[in-house]
Amino acid sequence: MSVGPREHFPRILRSTTLRPEPSQDTENVWAVVCFWVPRPNRGRGVARVLLNAAVRYATANGADTVEGYPVDTALRSPGASGLFTGTLGLFSAAGFTIARSRSPERPVVQRIVGPVQAS
Repeated sequence: MSVGPREHFPRILRSTTLRPEPSQDTENVWAVVCFWVPRPNRGRGVARVLLNAAVRYATANGADTVEGYPVDTALRSPGASGLFTGTLGLFSAAGFTIARSRSPERPVVQRIVGPVQAS
């Protein structure tokens, strides 16, 4: 699993699909960018455990918001290799909500875990 401060992932910041809006660019946003679960362990809830651990880790290290970049499998069936960013269902079950979506199949989800920034 890969998780860390969003600014450590410049591809996200440059992406036309995933980059934040200037008005949504708050400090202390951490990004969950990928999961890797060995084939024999898939379908056993490992990704859910990893996502929950990532949220706890980000929170313990100062994150105010945790962000993910899942695939909406209701709109796109990418096959196992395309699910390395997780599914929308996985993130929704963990309390994430859609923050923005420039592509229906690739929403950006967030979960507030710390102080809410004043607008």
